[in-house]
Amino acid sequence: MVRELTEAVRITEQNWGDDSRPVVSVFNWSFNHVKFIRQSIESILEQKTTFPVEIIIHDDASADGTQEIIREYETRYPRLFRNIIQKENQWSQGNSVMDPMIRAPRGKYIALTHGDDCWADPFKLQKQVEYLEDNPDCVLSCHDACTIDQHDQVTADSRLRPEEKRDLTREELAQGGYVLTLTMCFRHCIREFPPEMKSSPNGDLFLCVMLSEFGSCHFHSDIQPAKYRMHEDGVWSLRPQHMRWENAIATYAQLIPYLKRCNRARLKDFYVRFSLEKQESLFIHYLLHGKSKEWLRLLLSQIAFAFTYTSLLAGIRKTARLVRITVNQRKQRRVR
Repeated sequence: MVRELTEAVRITEQNWGDDSRPVVSVFNWSFNHVKFIRQSIESILEQKTTFPVEIIIHDDASADGTQEIIREYETRYPRLFRNIIQKENQWSQGNSVMDPMIRAPRGKYIALTHGDDCWADPFKLQKQVEYLEDNPDCVLSCHDACTIDQHDQVTADSRLRPEEKRDLTREELAQGGYVLTLTMCFRHCIREFPPEMKSSPNGDLFLCVMLSEFGSCHFHSDIQPAKYRMHEDGVWSLRPQHMRWENAIATYAQLIPYLKRCNRARLKDFYVRFSLEKQESLFIHYLLHGKSKEWLRLLLSQIAFAFTYTSLLAGIRKTARLVRITVNQRKQRRVR
Protein backbone atom coordinates (compact mmCIF):
# COMPACT_ATOMS: atom_id res chain seq x y z
CA MET A 1 0.00 0.00 0.00
CA VAL A 2 1.29 3.44 -0.95
CA ARG A 3 0.98 5.43 2.26
CA GLU A 4 3.68 7.82 3.41
CA LEU A 5 1.68 9.94 5.86
CA THR A 6 -0.60 8.73 8.63
CA GLU A 7 -3.50 10.78 7.28
CA ALA A 8 -4.38 12.53 4.04
CA VAL A 9 -3.16 16.13 3.86
CA ARG A 10 -3.74 18.77 1.20
CA ILE A 11 -0.90 18.46 -1.30
CA THR A 12 0.05 22.15 -0.96
CA GLU A 13 0.78 21.54 2.74
CA GLN A 14 3.00 18.50 2.22
CA ASN A 15 6.76 18.83 2.47
CA TRP A 16 8.66 16.05 0.75
CA GLY A 17 12.39 15.87 0.25
CA ASP A 18 13.96 16.67 -3.11
CA ASP A 19 14.66 12.97 -3.67
CA SER A 20 11.01 11.90 -3.20
CA ARG A 21 9.39 10.55 -6.32
CA PRO A 22 5.69 11.31 -6.88
CA VAL A 23 3.22 8.47 -6.57
CA VAL A 24 0.76 10.23 -8.90
CA SER A 25 1.50 12.52 -11.82
CA VAL A 26 -1.48 14.73 -12.67
CA PHE A 27 -1.36 15.61 -16.36
CA ASN A 28 -3.46 18.57 -17.50
CA TRP A 29 -3.85 19.62 -21.16
CA SER A 30 -4.56 23.30 -21.73
CA PHE A 31 -5.07 25.57 -24.72
CA ASN A 32 -6.57 29.07 -24.50
CA HIS A 33 -8.31 28.26 -21.22
CA VAL A 34 -7.71 31.60 -19.53
CA LYS A 35 -11.32 31.72 -18.28
CA PHE A 36 -11.12 28.31 -16.64
CA ILE A 37 -7.50 27.27 -15.97
CA ARG A 38 -7.34 28.78 -12.49
CA GLN A 39 -10.39 26.80 -11.36
CA SER A 40 -8.95 23.65 -12.90
CA ILE A 41 -5.61 24.08 -11.09
CA GLU A 42 -7.25 24.90 -7.77
CA SER A 43 -9.30 21.68 -7.95
CA ILE A 44 -6.03 19.74 -8.23
CA LEU A 45 -4.38 21.66 -5.39
CA GLU A 46 -7.35 20.82 -3.15
CA GLN A 47 -6.50 17.12 -3.34
CA LYS A 48 -5.69 15.48 0.01
CA THR A 49 -3.35 12.49 -0.10
CA THR A 50 -0.93 10.50 2.02
CA PHE A 51 1.61 10.42 -0.81
CA PRO A 52 3.51 12.91 -2.99
CA VAL A 53 1.92 14.28 -6.16
CA GLU A 54 3.35 16.19 -9.12
CA ILE A 55 1.37 18.38 -11.53
CA ILE A 56 2.29 18.67 -15.21
CA ILE A 57 0.37 21.17 -17.32
CA HIS A 58 0.96 20.83 -21.04
CA ASP A 59 0.01 24.13 -22.62
CA ASP A 60 -0.14 24.05 -26.41
CA ALA A 61 0.96 27.64 -27.09
CA SER A 62 -2.02 29.49 -25.61
CA ALA A 63 -2.20 33.13 -26.63
CA ASP A 64 -4.91 34.39 -24.27
CA GLY A 65 -3.07 34.70 -20.95
CA THR A 66 -3.37 31.04 -19.91
CA GLN A 67 0.42 30.60 -19.79
CA GLU A 68 0.84 33.53 -17.43
CA ILE A 69 -1.57 31.93 -14.94
CA ILE A 70 0.23 28.59 -15.21
CA ARG A 71 3.58 30.26 -14.51
CA GLU A 72 2.06 32.06 -11.54
CA TYR A 73 1.19 28.74 -9.90
CA GLU A 74 4.53 27.24 -10.86
CA THR A 75 6.29 30.10 -9.08
CA ARG A 76 4.09 29.70 -6.01
CA TYR A 77 4.47 25.90 -5.79
CA PRO A 78 7.78 25.04 -7.53
CA ARG A 79 7.98 21.56 -5.95
CA LEU A 80 4.55 20.58 -7.25
CA PHE A 81 4.66 21.80 -10.84
CA ARG A 82 6.72 20.53 -13.78
CA ASN A 83 4.99 22.24 -16.69
CA ILE A 84 5.49 21.96 -20.43
CA ILE A 85 4.90 25.31 -22.13
CA GLN A 86 4.92 25.12 -25.92
CA LYS A 87 5.98 28.13 -27.97
CA GLU A 88 4.33 26.79 -31.13
CA ASN A 89 1.02 24.94 -31.30
CA GLN A 90 1.77 21.24 -31.66
CA TRP A 91 -1.75 20.10 -32.51
CA SER A 92 -2.01 22.35 -35.59
CA GLN A 93 1.33 20.96 -36.85
CA GLY A 94 0.06 17.40 -36.65
CA ASN A 95 2.21 16.55 -33.64
CA SER A 96 0.75 14.34 -30.93
CA VAL A 97 -0.09 16.00 -27.61
CA MET A 98 -0.40 12.52 -26.09
CA ASP A 99 3.31 11.69 -26.12
CA PRO A 100 4.25 14.10 -23.29
CA MET A 101 1.52 12.51 -21.15
CA ILE A 102 3.49 9.25 -21.13
CA ARG A 103 7.06 10.52 -21.26
CA ALA A 104 7.02 13.42 -18.78
CA PRO A 105 5.36 11.89 -15.68
CA ARG A 106 7.56 10.32 -13.00
CA GLY A 107 4.70 8.87 -10.96
CA LYS A 108 3.65 5.25 -10.56
CA TYR A 109 0.18 6.41 -11.61
CA ILE A 110 -1.08 9.06 -14.03
CA ALA A 111 -4.29 11.05 -13.53
CA LEU A 112 -5.74 13.10 -16.40
CA THR A 113 -7.73 16.29 -16.71
CA HIS A 114 -8.08 19.35 -18.98
CA GLY A 115 -7.64 23.04 -18.42
CA ASP A 116 -11.36 23.77 -18.79
CA ASP A 117 -12.50 20.90 -16.52
CA CYS A 118 -12.16 20.47 -12.77
CA TRP A 119 -12.45 17.87 -10.03
CA ALA A 120 -14.88 18.06 -7.12
CA ASP A 121 -13.82 15.37 -4.63
CA PRO A 122 -10.72 16.31 -2.59
CA PHE A 123 -10.04 12.61 -1.88
CA LYS A 124 -10.36 11.50 -5.50
CA LEU A 125 -6.69 10.62 -6.01
CA GLN A 126 -6.40 8.97 -2.60
CA LYS A 127 -9.36 6.68 -3.32
CA GLN A 128 -8.19 5.77 -6.80
CA VAL A 129 -4.61 5.00 -5.78
CA GLU A 130 -5.71 2.92 -2.78
CA TYR A 131 -7.94 0.83 -5.03
CA LEU A 132 -5.25 0.30 -7.65
CA GLU A 133 -2.72 -0.65 -4.99
CA ASP A 134 -5.12 -3.22 -3.52
CA ASN A 135 -6.16 -4.63 -6.91
CA PRO A 136 -3.13 -5.42 -9.10
CA ASP A 137 -5.33 -6.89 -11.87
CA CYS A 138 -6.94 -3.46 -12.36
CA VAL A 139 -5.00 -1.02 -14.55
CA LEU A 140 -7.39 1.92 -14.58
CA SER A 141 -9.99 3.52 -12.34
CA CYS A 142 -12.55 6.17 -13.21
CA HIS A 143 -15.75 7.82 -11.99
CA ASP A 144 -18.64 9.99 -13.10
CA ALA A 145 -18.74 13.64 -14.11
CA CYS A 146 -21.50 16.20 -14.47
CA THR A 147 -21.66 18.75 -17.29
CA ILE A 148 -21.31 22.47 -16.62
CA ASP A 149 -21.43 25.47 -18.91
CA GLN A 150 -19.05 28.43 -19.15
CA HIS A 151 -20.86 30.04 -16.20
CA ASP A 152 -20.38 26.99 -13.93
CA GLN A 153 -24.06 26.10 -14.13
CA VAL A 154 -24.81 22.36 -14.12
CA THR A 155 -26.54 21.38 -17.35
CA ALA A 156 -26.49 17.60 -16.78
CA ASP A 157 -26.03 15.74 -13.49
CA SER A 158 -24.20 12.87 -15.17
CA ARG A 159 -22.35 12.24 -18.43
CA LEU A 160 -22.90 8.51 -18.12
CA ARG A 161 -25.97 6.38 -18.63
CA PRO A 162 -26.91 4.20 -15.62
CA GLU A 163 -25.63 1.05 -17.36
CA GLU A 164 -22.24 2.70 -17.94
CA LYS A 165 -21.59 3.26 -14.24
CA ARG A 166 -19.84 -0.04 -13.61
CA ASP A 167 -16.54 -1.89 -13.80
CA LEU A 168 -15.23 -2.93 -17.22
CA THR A 169 -13.49 -6.16 -18.07
CA ARG A 170 -10.35 -6.07 -20.20
CA GLU A 171 -12.42 -6.93 -23.28
CA GLU A 172 -15.01 -4.23 -22.57
CA LEU A 173 -12.28 -1.64 -21.99
CA ALA A 174 -10.62 -2.64 -25.27
CA GLN A 175 -13.92 -2.37 -27.14
CA GLY A 176 -14.41 1.26 -26.24
CA GLY A 177 -16.22 1.00 -22.91
CA TYR A 178 -17.02 4.61 -22.06
CA VAL A 179 -14.44 6.10 -19.68
CA LEU A 180 -14.42 9.84 -19.03
CA THR A 181 -10.91 11.18 -19.62
CA LEU A 182 -10.96 13.77 -16.83
CA THR A 183 -11.70 11.00 -14.30
CA MET A 184 -8.97 8.54 -15.35
CA CYS A 185 -6.19 7.38 -13.03
CA PHE A 186 -4.09 4.51 -14.38
CA ARG A 187 -0.84 2.65 -13.92
CA HIS A 188 2.16 4.17 -15.69
CA CYS A 189 2.68 0.93 -17.62
CA ILE A 190 2.91 2.35 -21.16
CA ARG A 191 6.27 3.94 -21.93
CA GLU A 192 5.84 4.74 -25.62
CA PHE A 193 2.94 5.15 -28.02
CA PRO A 194 2.96 3.45 -31.43
CA PRO A 195 3.28 5.57 -34.58
CA GLU A 196 -0.37 4.87 -35.47
CA MET A 197 -1.56 6.66 -32.35
CA LYS A 198 0.27 9.84 -33.29
CA SER A 199 -2.01 10.15 -36.33
CA SER A 200 -5.18 9.26 -34.42
CA PRO A 201 -7.71 12.05 -33.70
CA ASN A 202 -9.03 10.19 -30.63
CA GLY A 203 -6.07 9.37 -28.45
CA ASP A 204 -8.33 8.47 -25.50
CA LEU A 205 -9.71 5.37 -27.25
CA PHE A 206 -6.24 4.32 -28.33
CA LEU A 207 -5.04 4.71 -24.74
CA CYS A 208 -7.84 2.53 -23.35
CA VAL A 209 -7.15 -0.18 -25.94
CA MET A 210 -3.48 -0.21 -24.95
CA LEU A 211 -4.26 -0.19 -21.21
CA SER A 212 -6.59 -3.18 -21.66
CA GLU A 213 -3.51 -5.32 -22.29
CA PHE A 214 -2.54 -4.76 -18.64
CA GLY A 215 -5.83 -5.10 -16.77
CA SER A 216 -9.45 -4.13 -16.21
CA CYS A 217 -11.16 -0.86 -15.23
CA HIS A 218 -12.87 -0.01 -11.93
CA PHE A 219 -15.71 2.50 -11.64
CA HIS A 220 -15.77 4.48 -8.38
CA SER A 221 -19.28 5.23 -7.18
CA ASP A 222 -17.69 6.65 -4.00
CA ILE A 223 -16.10 9.64 -5.77
CA GLN A 224 -18.00 12.87 -6.22
CA PRO A 225 -18.56 13.58 -9.96
CA ALA A 226 -15.99 15.79 -11.65
CA LYS A 227 -17.07 18.78 -13.75
CA TYR A 228 -16.84 18.51 -17.53
CA ARG A 229 -17.24 21.89 -19.16
CA MET A 230 -19.06 22.46 -22.46
CA HIS A 231 -18.42 25.86 -23.99
CA GLU A 232 -18.15 27.49 -27.39
CA ASP A 233 -14.34 27.37 -27.41
CA GLY A 234 -14.15 23.67 -26.53
CA VAL A 235 -12.18 21.48 -28.95
CA TRP A 236 -14.60 18.53 -28.92
CA SER A 237 -17.62 19.25 -26.79
CA LEU A 238 -19.85 21.07 -29.30
CA ARG A 239 -18.87 19.27 -32.50
CA PRO A 240 -21.83 18.07 -34.63
CA GLN A 241 -22.51 14.35 -34.98
CA HIS A 242 -21.12 13.95 -38.50
CA MET A 243 -17.77 15.40 -37.37
CA ARG A 244 -17.71 12.92 -34.49
CA TRP A 245 -18.25 10.10 -37.03
CA GLU A 246 -15.41 11.47 -39.16
CA ASN A 247 -13.07 11.51 -36.15
CA ALA A 248 -14.12 8.01 -35.12
CA ILE A 249 -13.50 6.62 -38.62
CA ALA A 250 -10.10 8.33 -38.79
CA THR A 251 -9.23 6.83 -35.40
CA TYR A 252 -10.27 3.32 -36.46
CA ALA A 253 -8.18 3.73 -39.62
CA GLN A 254 -5.11 3.97 -37.37
CA LEU A 255 -6.24 1.55 -34.66
CA ILE A 256 -7.03 -1.38 -36.98
CA PRO A 257 -3.54 -1.70 -38.56
CA TYR A 258 -2.03 -1.38 -35.07
CA LEU A 259 -4.19 -4.25 -33.79
CA LYS A 260 -3.32 -6.30 -36.85
CA ARG A 261 0.38 -5.70 -36.23
CA CYS A 262 -0.06 -6.74 -32.57
CA ASN A 263 -1.90 -9.95 -33.56
CA ARG A 264 -5.07 -8.94 -31.71
CA ALA A 265 -7.26 -10.44 -34.43
CA ARG A 266 -10.57 -10.59 -32.56
CA LEU A 267 -10.33 -6.98 -31.46
CA LYS A 268 -9.26 -5.93 -34.98
CA ASP A 269 -12.33 -7.63 -36.46
CA PHE A 270 -14.53 -5.89 -33.87
CA TYR A 271 -13.28 -2.46 -34.93
CA VAL A 272 -13.54 -3.34 -38.62
CA ARG A 273 -17.26 -4.03 -38.15
CA PHE A 274 -17.65 -0.93 -35.99
CA SER A 275 -15.86 1.24 -38.56
CA LEU A 276 -18.04 -0.02 -41.40
CA GLU A 277 -21.14 0.90 -39.39
CA LYS A 278 -19.85 4.43 -38.72
CA GLN A 279 -18.84 4.83 -42.37
CA GLU A 280 -22.32 3.86 -43.50
CA SER A 281 -23.92 6.39 -41.13
CA LEU A 282 -21.63 9.11 -42.45
CA PHE A 283 -22.26 7.95 -46.02
CA ILE A 284 -26.03 8.44 -45.55
CA HIS A 285 -25.42 11.85 -43.95
CA TYR A 286 -23.45 13.00 -47.00
CA LEU A 287 -26.18 11.70 -49.31
CA LEU A 288 -28.97 13.46 -47.42
CA HIS A 289 -27.08 16.76 -47.33
CA GLY A 290 -26.00 16.70 -50.97
CA LYS A 291 -22.26 16.61 -50.26
CA SER A 292 -21.28 14.97 -53.54
CA LYS A 293 -17.50 15.17 -53.21
CA GLU A 294 -17.52 13.83 -49.64
CA TRP A 295 -20.03 11.13 -50.63
CA LEU A 296 -17.92 9.92 -53.57
CA ARG A 297 -14.69 9.98 -51.55
CA LEU A 298 -16.28 7.97 -48.72
CA LEU A 299 -17.93 5.55 -51.17
CA LEU A 300 -14.58 4.68 -52.71
CA SER A 301 -12.80 4.46 -49.36
CA GLN A 302 -15.57 2.26 -47.90
CA ILE A 303 -15.29 -0.18 -50.80
CA ALA A 304 -11.48 -0.27 -50.49
CA PHE A 305 -11.74 -0.69 -46.72
CA ALA A 306 -14.24 -3.56 -47.03
CA PHE A 307 -12.08 -5.43 -49.54
CA THR A 308 -8.93 -4.86 -47.45
CA TYR A 309 -10.21 -5.95 -44.04
CA THR A 310 -13.05 -8.37 -44.84
CA SER A 311 -13.48 -11.27 -47.23
CA LEU A 312 -14.00 -10.87 -50.99
CA LEU A 313 -17.66 -11.88 -50.61
CA ALA A 314 -18.21 -9.45 -47.74
CA GLY A 315 -16.60 -6.69 -49.80
CA ILE A 316 -18.94 -7.38 -52.73
CA ARG A 317 -21.95 -7.40 -50.41
CA LYS A 318 -20.89 -4.10 -48.87
CA THR A 319 -20.50 -2.52 -52.31
CA ALA A 320 -23.96 -3.74 -53.35
CA ARG A 321 -25.47 -2.37 -50.13
CA LEU A 322 -23.97 1.08 -50.68
CA VAL A 323 -25.29 1.13 -54.25
CA ARG A 324 -28.80 0.22 -53.00
CA ILE A 325 -28.68 2.96 -50.37
CA THR A 326 -27.63 5.50 -53.01
CA VAL A 327 -30.37 4.45 -55.45
CA ASN A 328 -33.07 4.50 -52.74
CA GLN A 329 -32.05 7.93 -51.49
CA ARG A 330 -32.14 9.37 -55.00
CA LYS A 331 -35.58 7.87 -55.62
CA GLN A 332 -36.87 9.43 -52.41
CA ARG A 333 -35.48 12.80 -53.49
CA ARG A 334 -37.32 12.62 -56.81
CA VAL A 335 -40.60 11.79 -55.03
CA ARG A 336 -40.21 14.86 -52.84
